[in-house]
Amino acid sequence: MQIPLIRSRAFVSTAHLRNQVADVYRSKLRDDLHGVQGDEVLCRRVEDFVNLMRPSGILVSTLPSLNV
Repeated sequence: MQIPLIRSRAFVSTAHLRNQVADVYRSKLRDDLHGVQGDEVLCRRVEDFVNLMRPSGILVSTLPSLNV
């Protein structure tokens, strides 16, 4: 089945717009910094968010202790 030309152009345009939005979002998460500096900013933001949202006891070990 061949997609009509008008629909395929709309799909390409929508996909392009979606990619642009994702690129801008990623850039803003990195404070518009590139490379290692941007990675560090992104990691700090993710860590801050996770620490804010996770339950306080989530890192408690559920493994039984070994009494040797």
